[in-house]
Amino acid sequence: MLYSSRDGSTPQAVAVSSGDSLVRPHSPVMGSEAAPVTIVEFFDPSCEACSAFYPIVKQIMHETGEDVRLVLRYTPLHEGSDEAVRILEAARKQDKFQPVLEALFANQAEWADHGAPDIEKAWLRLRDAADTGD
Repeated sequence: MLYSSRDGSTPQAVAVSSGDSLVRPHSPVMGSEAAPVTIVEFFDPSCEACSAFYPIVKQIMHETGEDVRLVLRYTPLHEGSDEAVRILEAARKQDKFQPVLEALFANQAEWADHGAPDIEKAWLRLRDAADTGD
């Protein structure tokens, strides 16, 4: 944060961005590195609001093409969500992050009823999706 004064009176705060101040090397990224706009979303895979918001973010990404990238930052606030994060990270290491994220969100009502995740149900649903190609 820098401070400047236009006329010598009370200084005003001026925000300064270093570009990637909210992006961490370990954060999952969707979209082009060269995109001029970056959306940083803090999310919990067990959160109903995060699940409801994801299709909107996905639509924004689709409509803007290479102009926007999405950086996801884990915020596992619900009990047991850290296990869902581990699932996503395992998927990311296998280059399957986005399909697994979408499967978790699509079936969230089955495995994360009101923020109380049942990770066994999540794994079962992901196995079913992998077997059927969903």
